[in-house]
Amino acid sequence: MEKRRPLVHQEELLKAQEEAKKKKLGIWAKQSLYFML
Repeated sequence: MEKRRPLVHQEELLKAQEEAKKKKLGIWAKQSLYFML
């Protein structure tokens, strides 16, 4: 049972990382557009 908890925690971290990446990509995309202009 103890071995399962880290896996669940990892999945949660991965989900959080994906959400953070999407948010960062959105901000980065806007900045890159400004630079392109």
